[in-house]
Amino acid sequence: MAKQGTIADVQGLGSGLVSLIMTDSSIVHLEGGFGARQMAQVLGQNPKSWVGREIEYTTDDLDVMASFEPVD
Repeated sequence: MAKQGTIADVQGLGSGLVSLIMTDSSIVHLEGGFGARQMAQVLGQNPKSWVGREIEYTTDDLDVMASFEPVD
């Protein structure tokens, strides 16, 4: 089931796992290589610019993002 939320913070840059802290306090993990590159291609190269962006996303059982798209 897809969820929708706004990114409040980005943590773990430069590590193997990046965490998106959502405004509802949920945490969504991104695989630091492929997942972070996908986010950068869609939302911009500077991860701090992702803050405040609303996305619709799905996660696996470990809360690792499986897919996303921006909500405009």
